[in-house]
Amino acid sequence: AYLNSPSLLDELDEFGSSVLHYAARARENLSLSEMEWLIKVFKLDINLLDITGNSPLLTALERSNYLFSRLLLEHPNVDVTASGKNNPK
Repeated sequence: AYLNSPSLLDELDEFGSSVLHYAARARENLSLSEMEWLIKVFKLDINLLDITGNSPLLTALERSNYLFSRLLLEHPNVDVTASGKNNPK
């Protein structure tokens, strides 16, 4: 279903997280190439805020997922100031 509607991958699930937020938390479960593939092929919104107001970058940093953090920081569209209601700028 997601492959037919890739925009669904940029939506928050019932727990308030996107695919990239899960990838940011799963440092042992996804390889760097898999994470790059997710972002590139599906053109995911790397700045999408979850229900708590965290971007995937902030989630990755909070989980000490430095490989994913670096991948996001190297992306040309990353917003390093992105924050939500629980993380004011």
